[in-house]
Amino acid sequence: MLYNAIYKAIALLVFFFLSQTAYPHTSFISFYKITLSPGSGYIYGSFARQGVDIALQNYYGEPRYSKSNMEEKKKLLGWYLLKKMSIKVRGENIALNVNDVRLGSHETNISINMLNMPKEISDLEIKITAMSETRNQQNVVLLKSKDKKEKVILSKKNNFKYKVLNGFGK
Repeated sequence: MLYNAIYKAIALLVFFFLSQTAYPHTSFISFYKITLSPGSGYIYGSFARQGVDIALQNYYGEPRYSKSNMEEKKKLLGWYLLKKMSIKVRGENIALNVNDVRLGSHETNISINMLNMPKEISDLEIKITAMSETRNQQNVVLLKSKDKKEKVILSKKNNFKYKVLNGFGK
């Protein structure tokens, strides 16, 4: 009797532990690390593959996306993110270039270079509507420079937009 109770308790603990770790990526949260330095910058994004699939099927249409091979899906994701991201400094658009896409079975990562970043970064505006096709989407952004760090959440509440008016990245 005591062994049955202990066995059940252990089984429940194992089940609880596994159920908590079985879903490490949620489809409605995306993570971005934006690193700025005078004259350069890059964006590193991390997404749940399920969220990527939902967003790209909605954006490109289910038949086109489903019939695409892995390389085509990487290109589609890159194009999609470039359309759904905007970085401005003093009102000027910063050119973005996809550097690398890693489309995993659970997690997808992308790196994007900022090509025409000025040496002095002020009046920074970030808008990332990527993955907003997913209900309750939140884009968690870590904005980082040599001596500053700031975390923001972009969502429908703030129109997926954030502005920094003082010189971030100096």
